[in-house]
Amino acid sequence: METKPCTTITPVREALALARRDIAVLPCGDNKAPLTPHGFKDASTDPDLITTWWSRWPDALIGVPTGIKFVVLDIDCGKHVEAAEWYGEANLPLTRTHITRSDGRHLLFQPDDRFRCTGSKICRGVDTRGIGGYIVWWPGCGFEVLHDDALAPVPEFIIRALEREPRIEPRVWQPQPGDDARIAEALRFINADDRDTWLLVGMALHHHLGDAGRELWDRWSRGSDKFDHRDQDRTWRAFGKKSDTTIATVFHLALRGGWRPPQLTEAEREVWRAAGMALRRWTPTEAWDAFLQWCRDQHINEDAARAAFATILEKEARHADQ
Repeated sequence: METKPCTTITPVREALALARRDIAVLPCGDNKAPLTPHGFKDASTDPDLITTWWSRWPDALIGVPTGIKFVVLDIDCGKHVEAAEWYGEANLPLTRTHITRSDGRHLLFQPDDRFRCTGSKICRGVDTRGIGGYIVWWPGCGFEVLHDDALAPVPEFIIRALEREPRIEPRVWQPQPGDDARIAEALRFINADDRDTWLLVGMALHHHLGDAGRELWDRWSRGSDKFDHRDQDRTWRAFGKKSDTTIATVFHLALRGGWRPPQLTEAEREVWRAAGMALRRWTPTEAWDAFLQWCRDQHINEDAARAAFATILEKEARHADQ
């Protein structure tokens, strides 16, 4: 059952009001997909552009990117019983909450770099939207807002639920002969269309190569129709802050896309076998602890260990679902 909105609010007025609060917006269709050519990367606070958009699409929904001003816990409790039960039992703090068209809930929290975009990872019907995501701003259609003055920190139990593996302090990647060639080859197996992936690759190249990695990131990014030079510049400058996204992330993403390291050595195969044995014997957390200790004893680079473990963990999860 869909919630009935208030009809006294118009989308363009709400979009302009958000822009005045320095919250970027973009028009979305009734299916919630962006109407602009580059999706939520086109979001803007320019009142003239916003007026032009809603003159063209007067009934467009308002899309708002997540991650910078706030992150969002998207609970589809109107459609999924599991989500409704989880929402009723979870000890969530009072925070700004939007009622959605399908009688779900958007809970807005303070920005948190650990809060990723996921789908049903916490529970079926419970999604998360952080950097690289967006939501429909349902108050712009007149739907109810609860606790409008509150913006709570993300609860730690939510962060823990989003972690694929235990977080550890990263070590500096130890360069190997032929690394630059391996990186360029690995990038051929990674799709540049997904913004989350685009950000991870950029952060990893910046972490590993510094400004020398910009040309490589640009060349790979141009493989997507969404390439935007201004956004590329702005985002690369933002990578100047410290990040724990290492080059191992690029190799892990490439492995998922079908890339295989050339001339895999027996030592590298042994690392993969050790990760698989640990995961078959223990829970993921226990397996990571045991595997990491084994890698340290064998003087295996920690980033290489992390990439191998994450890939094997994903394979084990897919096998368990079959």
